[in-house]
Formats: sequence, structure tokens, C-alpha cells
Amino acid sequence: MLTRWKRYNETRERIFSLEAEGKAQVFAPDRMPVDNSTRDMSQLAAAHRIGPSLACRGLPALREFVDARLI
Repeated sequence: MLTRWKRYNETRERIFSLEAEGKAQVFAPDRMPVDNSTRDMSQLAAAHRIGPSLACRGLPALREFVDARLI
């Protein structure tokens, strides 16, 4: 029986729970522009480029998150 999807969903839920508790900082797109069957390389490349832009946009929050833990 395939259970990868179940483990993925459980892990995702745990990660977002940690964020809600203030124990993690998560960078994730509001909407993923591809799904797990996308094979179009230009679509996949565009989705991949979202990561750095999310990181840049989230950098102030990440700095605040890290600073709060250093005190």
C-alpha cells in the first residue's frame, strides 16, 4: 500500500503547527502553480523561481524570528 501521501500530509500539518506555535518560520507559496503530474519544464522552472522571491519577501520576518530566539 502506498502511504507517501499520508506521510507528506502529516509532515506538512506538523510543520504548519510548529509555525503556529512560533517554533518555525515557513516559506510556502499561497498557491502552488504546478501539481504533482506537471511535466512542462517551463512551468516547473517558473514554480522553482518562486522560492527565492518568497525568501526575499520573508527575510524581515525570518530576521525577527531568529532575533527573538537569540535573546
